[in-house]
Amino acid sequence: MNLLSIIHYPVFGGPHNQALRLSAPLTACGWKTTVLLPDEPGNAAERLRAAEIVVTKTKLHRLRATVNPLTHALFGISFWREVSAIRRLIRQQDIDLVQVHGLVN
Repeated sequence: MNLLSIIHYPVFGGPHNQALRLSAPLTACGWKTTVLLPDEPGNAAERLRAAEIVVTKTKLHRLRATVNPLTHALFGISFWREVSAIRRLIRQQDIDLVQVHGLVN
């Protein structure tokens, strides 16, 4: 069985720690964990890979706390392209379950 965890943040934090801590017990039950991260600078990919978790990076926009309309326009413009990329990844890696981290994204 294959699990895809989508985490919209490139810096290691709570969602990454959850994926890290669940990976070994899930592996023992026959699950392979893949984490999808945004293609941005940060330490999350390195820390997860050090724990032998498969990490894939792609463009992932997220909502921002700003009044700048350009920021929100870029999020809207990229939305369907990024959803399509996630769908392709799900199909290519034969993902059985997707876990989305974050209430907003």
